[in-house]
Amino acid sequence: MPIDKHSPQQEMNIINELQRHAGKVRDGTYSVKEVAALADELSLYSDYLVSQLGPHQSKSKMAISMSTLSRLAQAESGSTDIESWLGKYPIYRELFHRVDTLFKEINELLRVESSRMP
Repeated sequence: MPIDKHSPQQEMNIINELQRHAGKVRDGTYSVKEVAALADELSLYSDYLVSQLGPHQSKSKMAISMSTLSRLAQAESGSTDIESWLGKYPIYRELFHRVDTLFKEINELLRVESSRMP
């Protein structure tokens, strides 16, 4: 997705894409190879959200964590499933748990934000 200047719609599109990708990582739909292929896209999302929201917002943290996870996945030399990969590298499991926690937190934020819309 091309990223233009800041707009609320652009930000929402990025958050939706992040949540979609994070959901597929969480449920094991993506292989490690597929996660690795997202590295450039996730890096753009991370840069954008950090520049717009700062590094300490949940949405930015999710983008940073997903980008980091995808960069780590690039070093894997096979198309193994996520669970096997996490079993091989326990430190990556911590990052996976961070993604999982932020995924849930952002889902709740989005639910609250949408309930406030007319």
